[in-house]
Amino acid sequence: MDRRSFMKSLGGAVAATAAAPMVLDLISPKGNAMAEADTLNTTMPAGTPILVNIVMDGGNDYLNTLVPTDDPWYFDSTYGHGPLAIDPSTTLELHGLTKYRMNRLLPFIADRWNNVGDVAFVLGIGEQNHLNFSHFESMDYWQTADTSLLTPTGWLGRYNDMKRPGSAMASVSLGLLRKDTQGSTAPALVVGDLNKFIYSVPSFDTDLFRSALNRMATVAGGGFLQDASSLISTTFNVTTQVSGAYDPTLVANGPYGELTDRLLQAAMLIRAGLPSQTYSVSFGPFDSHNNQDAMQSARFGELNDALTAFFGALAGHPKAADVFVMITSEFGRQVTFNDTSGTDHGQSGMGIFIGSGVNRGIFGEAPTLDPGGPTRPNRVYDALRPPIDFRAMHFTALSRLSDPSTAQAVLNNQTYPLLGVFNRPVLAPAPKPVVVTTPTTTPPTTTPATPDVTPAPTPTTGTVTALNPPRLLTRAKARSRWSRLRAF
Repeated sequence: MDRRSFMKSLGGAVAATAAAPMVLDLISPKGNAMAEADTLNTTMPAGTPILVNIVMDGGNDYLNTLVPTDDPWYFDSTYGHGPLAIDPSTTLELHGLTKYRMNRLLPFIADRWNNVGDVAFVLGIGEQNHLNFSHFESMDYWQTADTSLLTPTGWLGRYNDMKRPGSAMASVSLGLLRKDTQGSTAPALVVGDLNKFIYSVPSFDTDLFRSALNRMATVAGGGFLQDASSLISTTFNVTTQVSGAYDPTLVANGPYGELTDRLLQAAMLIRAGLPSQTYSVSFGPFDSHNNQDAMQSARFGELNDALTAFFGALAGHPKAADVFVMITSEFGRQVTFNDTSGTDHGQSGMGIFIGSGVNRGIFGEAPTLDPGGPTRPNRVYDALRPPIDFRAMHFTALSRLSDPSTAQAVLNNQTYPLLGVFNRPVLAPAPKPVVVTTPTTTPPTTTPATPDVTPAPTPTTGTVTALNPPRLLTRAKARSRWSRLRAF
């Protein structure tokens, strides 16, 4: 029997699962269906750390996220954010901090910092040796944890490749298949529309259906028929397993925005004990070349609503003690505002951890906002140089999921700073925050030269290669690039 004949013979069986109103795809690089059945027909052991990776596509302006209200260079009208700088009186207090305040549109994060104590900000992260102003290449850096642009697998996928022999964990992409969840051997799930999350079993004998699939696999004697029948059985098992995850009370107040939908999907799967340690989702755009205030305000509103719904869905559930969130973007923005009420592509950015075991504080190293003079030698193309390799975020998250040796193996046997975000036991009281000292040098009193795009001198330490200069785009080109980004 050839492949075409086999698929025709399975028409009824495939329809039985495909007709279900839940969209759940099983992605396996090597089609090892028997292993997939073993992988997915289990539940997550209690106490296993679970990561939800949230990516802000487009390059978020972190200076207007965690606002450096004590730094005069941030407010400077020539070398700083000028009219884009946020009035400190409109920001939210973060207890224990004097140099930073929270954007007013992220009250959930401020509340978690102040009242729960499980928020960590990581400053100064980015790619240090190959400065890149391209969305697509920088996204590839982050998703693969490799700057060669040649790695076909993602950092979460490789982690699950390593964990599969022992714990058989799969990655979950929320919405679309993301490269960071793709491995060489471990399966990945792609969960689609929340409204199609419910799985309803047609009116037939499910035990008989399973038995028929098993008999077909036995008669096939291995090879394609056995793998294909096992894959159908696996899909049936997975959809049956997660059918109990749907909780209508969690969506009773909908409809919600797309990111909220995605995170509620994750919450339902986590509550159901789906055997995945890693979930990944992206949203945007954050590419704020034009009218940044309106764009970022809208995105922050989405993020705040989604985080509120996600942690609310987990509140009181035993799994809540296992879950932490990591929030990143492919790069930050330039320090100086542009002529279209926005900021252009930068370098150094910020990451955020929230949730189980997170040690409240500010980590990493804040790059100085002082340009160093009219030629801005402290910057490159007006972008802040990242003091911390971006893979320190990956290394820290992976070490929490497993251990530093596993993290090192996943990251091509390289070791990066363990940021100290998870130094305390999960239930221990939050320590006093670690405050990064930001330079407070008085801005120059002389009138500096008009900002230009002349590159800053090559730094005296390390080798920095500027692969792409910052964009000088029309609004139409910027929109066109974002359209391609969304398609990516």
